[in-house]
Order: sequence, then C-alpha cells, then structure tokens
Amino acid sequence: MESVFPRAGLKSFVALSVSDKSNQLMELFNIVFGIRLFNKEVGKGGVSIDNVPQNLLRDCASLTAKLEEETRAAMTQITSTTDAACFVAQKLSEGDEETMNQRLGRVKMELIHRHQYYHFLSSLLDEINATVANAEEMHERYSKQMKDLTTLVGGRSSVPKDQVYPKFDILAATWMRLDALWQTVKAFERIFKCLQSYKEPFESIFAGNDIDADAVMGASETSLLPEAGEEAADENTSAMIVQIKEGEEVPVPALHGFCPVSLVEQRGLLRRGQTDKGMVLNEQSLYACVDDNAQRLLVRNPTKYTAGVLSVVKDLPQLVHLLRLDANFPSLSVQRALANEPVKTYSHRPKMVDADSQTPTHFVEKNIDYSYDWNEWNLRRRALQLADLRNKATVSTQSNQSHFRRDVDTQHYSPRQQATQTMKESSTNVPKNERTLVGGRGNPENRVKVVNMQLEL
Repeated sequence: MESVFPRAGLKSFVALSVSDKSNQLMELFNIVFGIRLFNKEVGKGGVSIDNVPQNLLRDCASLTAKLEEETRAAMTQITSTTDAACFVAQKLSEGDEETMNQRLGRVKMELIHRHQYYHFLSSLLDEINATVANAEEMHERYSKQMKDLTTLVGGRSSVPKDQVYPKFDILAATWMRLDALWQTVKAFERIFKCLQSYKEPFESIFAGNDIDADAVMGASETSLLPEAGEEAADENTSAMIVQIKEGEEVPVPALHGFCPVSLVEQRGLLRRGQTDKGMVLNEQSLYACVDDNAQRLLVRNPTKYTAGVLSVVKDLPQLVHLLRLDANFPSLSVQRALANEPVKTYSHRPKMVDADSQTPTHFVEKNIDYSYDWNEWNLRRRALQLADLRNKATVSTQSNQSHFRRDVDTQHYSPRQQATQTMKESSTNVPKNERTLVGGRGNPENRVKVVNMQLEL
C-alpha cells in the first residue's frame, strides 16, 4: 500500500476535490487489488480472493446443462400433453361428451401451462448462453493480461511503475467484470429454482387413470379441423401461401408459431405450426399452420381466424403474452386477469393523429397599475390628503371635551396660473446667407467657382 501511495503524497491528496479523491481512491484500489491478484497467481499471497474466473465457467457450464435438460424434458411433456389434448378432442367429436368435455378443458389448461413453462425456460437459456459467451471472452482476456504481467515482471524484484501499474489497474477491472458476471449467473440459478417450483402446479392428466399415455401417443398427427369445402371465401382477402426456399432463414411467424386455425376451431388448443410446409402471408404477417388443410382454411377466410384468435384470448388472458399479443391488449394486467375482470381488446392499433399548438415567441406581460390616475386634480387632491396625514397625531387619552369631537380641517387650493393674450402676433426673420460651389458637374471645361446667396425666409 505504501509503495503505491506513499505518505508524502497525503498532503496533496487532502487538497483535492471530492470527485478527484473518489477517482484517485478507485484507481488506487484497482492497482492494489491487481497486485494481490498477481501474487495469488504466482503463489505469494491473495489466499482470501475467490478464483472467480474458474468458478464462473464452472457455474455457467453447470447451469447450462441443467437448463438444457429441463428444456428437453419440458418439450417432451408438451408433446405428450398435445397428444392427450388431440385424443380427448377426437373422442369428443365422436360423441363421447359425458366425460371428455371436462377433460378437454383441463388438458387445454395443462398444455397452456406447459408451453408457458417451456417459454420461460427458453428465454432463460438464451440469457445464460449470452452470458456464457461473454464470460468466455472475459476469461480469455483475463488470462492474456495475467500472462503479459507474468512476462513483464518475471523474477525481477523491481519494475518501473509507469509500465506495471496500468496493467494492474486493467487486470483488477477485468476481474471485477468477471465477478459481476458471476453474480449474474447466481441470480439466474435462483430464477431457475424459483421457476422449477411452478413446474407442477396441479396434478397432471396422466397422473391418474383418466388417460393412458400409450393410448394417446401420436394422436396429434390426426387433423381435428373441418375440411376446407366450397364455402364462400372472403372477397377482400389478400392472403396467400408462401413457401420457404431451402437454405433461407425461416422468419419468425406471428402468434409465436402457433396455428391460428387450431386456436379458433378448438377454442384455445395450442398446436405448433409446421413452417416446412410453407406459411400463410396475410396483412404483412406470416402464420404457421399444422397442415395443408389449415392453410387452405386460413387463406379462404383470414379475417375469421384473426378475429377469432382475439376472441379466444379474451376468454383465456394467459395466452396474451404467450402469443405475443401485448399490442392488442394494452390494458391487460396480471391483477385484472386474476380478478376475472373483462379484457379489452383492440382489433387494430389505436388511431394516431398529429396535433400541435402554437405559442408566441415573446409573451406580452400585463403590468396594469389599478391605482394609476391621469387626472392632475385627482393627483393633487391625493397629495394633499397624504400631506395632511403627516400633521396627524394619535392621542392615547380622551376627556369629556374631546369625546365624540369631530376633527375639522380646511382644504386650500392654490390659485390657477393667469396669463393674457393679445390679438396681434408679430415676428422678424433675419436673411440667411449661404455659400456653395458650382461647376463641379457637367462639362469638364467649366471651372469650379464659389457663389454667395442670400435667402429671405
């Protein structure tokens, strides 16, 4: 510490401002901490410092493996639950309404929950993957900086401060960034544990004897949609099927990739669309459908299904964020949804208008003096009143003679100014002499001469 900040520099340090003191102390801390990190690397100290770079990579790898395993398990549950939902819907369409109607609503809720759980896991996995990439880059940078310091210092007992101190400062800053990433990974671990507590909020439909898992396997491959017959199509439709060429990047479909036809026809049944069979383009939005029949239904009447999706979501508010329809439900909140309040929807975005207001560049202030009087006689009368007040005296006692006695005063007006006017007015004018130069313009042969003039006014 004394080698970095000797006592002789304490006097100049005290004279600095607060911000300069803070900056210098932070730089001093980084240099000292960088020295401790280097001593830990060479085995000469720094025992109490955690090995943050190694711990960060270890925790990142462990959390990534757990998340990937949990994501795969969640996808497996989604597949089996989708099969169960399609199986129950198929039995319901065949006429077995006594027991299957209640089970269908239950399995729909379970399927929505499975998709929500998988969506949160995927988002968390994307965040941790970005953090892992950043951690690997920072770890490589830290290792390079430590290697450069080891090469510079080596076994020498003294090194020029202007060369080694900046490297210690940079090394400490890199370590702190690694430590911040480590704290972020720990926060991700806590989020993952909290998320796992919502994995099984209710008993699964496969837990009892309601549905046999083997019996429903592959039921999602069966189409539950009505055949696209010869019913009248929407006259104003501009929807079309767009094929994705091999090698092209698949665009992100609307509704988070879920089939709108299945959502409307089965009233909330979530089924992933197949992008390899093409997508339906309608009003600058791409929709993925479960099969060719669903594509034909959507192309023939896109307005029915786009409006039907909003109607379904109004009954199931938990689908708003999952289908990414937040722009259509700006007033939705979790508290209102839990309180079963009606959900307001906008079929289209609210109309926007341009509005403006104009203000003057310089505001005119109204400085009105209500006591102002232009009349000279009123001003004179007011002046006499104020002058008379100066001669007033307040008496603290009263007598029988002064009780109820009226204060009598007189007012004196100065005489007006007098003047006389005659019927004749006369005056005299003195001739005015002027001297000017002539011949300066015109014929160049003319000579300039002085002319004297006498003007009688």
